[in-house]
Amino acid sequence: MKRRYFWGIAWGIGLWAVYAVLLMMHTRAVILRFGSEVNSIWQSAQNIFNYFVLFESGMGSAYLFKMFQPMAKKDMEKVGNLYDGLTCSMKRIAGKMALALVVVAFLYAVIIDKQETGYVTAVWIIFLLGMRFIIPYYVCVNKKTLLMLYDYKYLVEITDSLGKILIVLIELYLFYRTEISIVYILSLSCVLTALMGAVYECMIRRFCRGISFRKGKPDLEAEKMTKDILLHQLTGLINTNIDTILLSVMDIQSVTVYQAYAMLYSYPVQMINKISDTFRANFGIRMAKGDKNLYRSFQKLFSMHMFAAIICIAVFVTDSNAFVRLWLGEQFVMSPLCVYLFAIYMVQRMCINVIYLVRDGQGLYKESKAFSVREAVFNACLSVVLVKPFGIAGVMAATVVATYFGLIPGNTRLVYHDIFGKKNLIYLDYFVVIGTIALSVAAYHLLFGKCAIGGWLDLFLSAVRQTTLAFGFAVVVILICKGKYLRKEQ
Repeated sequence: MKRRYFWGIAWGIGLWAVYAVLLMMHTRAVILRFGSEVNSIWQSAQNIFNYFVLFESGMGSAYLFKMFQPMAKKDMEKVGNLYDGLTCSMKRIAGKMALALVVVAFLYAVIIDKQETGYVTAVWIIFLLGMRFIIPYYVCVNKKTLLMLYDYKYLVEITDSLGKILIVLIELYLFYRTEISIVYILSLSCVLTALMGAVYECMIRRFCRGISFRKGKPDLEAEKMTKDILLHQLTGLINTNIDTILLSVMDIQSVTVYQAYAMLYSYPVQMINKISDTFRANFGIRMAKGDKNLYRSFQKLFSMHMFAAIICIAVFVTDSNAFVRLWLGEQFVMSPLCVYLFAIYMVQRMCINVIYLVRDGQGLYKESKAFSVREAVFNACLSVVLVKPFGIAGVMAATVVATYFGLIPGNTRLVYHDIFGKKNLIYLDYFVVIGTIALSVAAYHLLFGKCAIGGWLDLFLSAVRQTTLAFGFAVVVILICKGKYLRKEQ
């Protein structure tokens, strides 16, 4: 691994960890200052805005894929024209999102199960959160895509993390030190988000050498791919957001409970996926060149994901309830069954990104869209049926079933069989990860099960003990299962 990759990833992880802690403090501050209902509106509205990605229809991914070939051939004029095309596309998309936001803000404020928050306040919260979501599409996304093509994904992650940390710190200060309304606070965060465009403009002019930033003829060729990517995005959004939407309609208070655990599991998932995304352009360009050693690199990266999954999920299982109890209160704690369902889903989320890295690098969006549709249909139907009688456990069970039987088989077959010409061993790898986690959790309860967690120090010590156990088990298991790929290449 290049030294710049190592330090970039290290800085990215460190900053993301800081942001994760601050965001947890932010959630608590919103609840204390404005109440659980405002927090639930905030969280559920953000899930609604994720559907705005459908306007983007995978434009960034399509343009990045189209840039791989000319970048590999050093055709910088073609790269520049594609960048101009992406810029034009993103500005149109941002405009469409803004028009849709106005409608969504007024309508969603009517249907959510609010009891204490006024309608006008709910509209403003939803609208401003939506603007904060839309602004980067107008000022940043095209520039981030170009930086990723130049293999500066880690700089994008560092810059994004620093910007988010600054915004959260300012919001926390305003929550605790002033009486400013939430509407004015969100307005300020929109302004700060817009300023990130200037930061990225400076970055591309410094790091993206060889490309002219004079306006040329925009190349819109990549837009032809977006209908297939759009379907992937639609089904992905259904799978990741339907739980919160259903819960917000059935029982708005359960959204805070669900989102508390979703927040906990999403941090390690996003962190490990950010690391693998650093290699997205590298994999794409190597595939364009027909690199014969890519499978070994793929297995090395997958081994890293397995290793991280074992440690993070073991800690999640043993300590998540205690963390939520100390963080938000006893009333927000889930049953052990819900924790286990989150953990099983988390295994897939922490390992699947490597599969997508290869699939997307080959541009197999059309070939894989049926698998995403199958998952979305399973998830939506089962969630609707199970949400009323079982609540959070019901929607999580639906998500697990849809993911493991609807999404994983087809996508992994494409990568292992169709791209690499290898036997598909993904379920064996998942079984190894889940079995190792179970072994680590069982060992923890056998050795330390009677240790009470009464404060943050106790929780920290518990996490250290479980991390140590899981680390030891993970090292042995990964070396046994993936040792031939981890040895130095001959």
